[in-house]
Amino acid sequence: MSEFNYKDFLKNSPFLNEVEKKEEEKFSVDKLEDKVKAILKKEGGAVGLKPLVDAAKELGASKKDLMDVLEKMKSVKTHKDGDIIDTDGLK
Repeated sequence: MSEFNYKDFLKNSPFLNEVEKKEEEKFSVDKLEDKVKAILKKEGGAVGLKPLVDAAKELGASKKDLMDVLEKMKSVKTHKDGDIIDTDGLK
């Protein structure tokens, strides 16, 4: 029987890896989502990517971080031509 290695256990723990990942984030996902929604509202429900990238950078997020957040937002879709659209207001 092999000996229990506590360091390997901690290193491979999915819970601890998730906690470390959250600590590594330099921005708040909630704040970024709120900012995206505010920009979309201000612009009438659709906007190009540049204003959102600029807002993300102000909050310490990268373009990749922004794209990940946009992908997870259920009411936000990307048009084939690249515009970001808030679908909450659609009938």
